[in-house]
Amino acid sequence: MVPGLVGLGLVLPHGPAGAAMTAQHRVHALSVPVTVVTPTAPTTTLPPLPPPTTTTTTAPTWVDPVTAAERAAWDRVNICEEGGNWHVHGTVYSGGLGISETNWVIYGGQRDFGAEWAASPDQQIVVAMRMQRYPPDQNGCTGAW
Repeated sequence: MVPGLVGLGLVLPHGPAGAAMTAQHRVHALSVPVTVVTPTAPTTTLPPLPPPTTTTTTAPTWVDPVTAAERAAWDRVNICEEGGNWHVHGTVYSGGLGISETNWVIYGGQRDFGAEWAASPDQQIVVAMRMQRYPPDQNGCTGAW
């Protein structure tokens, strides 16, 4: 066998590097048409992506249910309980109505409004009305409710 290169089942002779091929090394090649298929990108283009959406969320707005008459009645309780200060920060009782921390939590004050001493007077009144609908009679400020 003549030394050569193998390609498509044919032995293609080669000589030393740079040597010219002699007649004895020549091989008659068969010419075969070849179609080369190269993959192409799809001709259809996808529509552009929509712009990112921004969502603006706002905290729910609290609608104050306390009427002027209820506020005036509970103000009297505040005067008797805390001397008119709605933001007392005590160890057991806090806020303007002297609600215990335990009751503040049980009646949803902590969940709805945060700490009792930091809640607005009307927020404190809402929690107090969950405990009892009407303000207690303060008997001239002689007793706790």
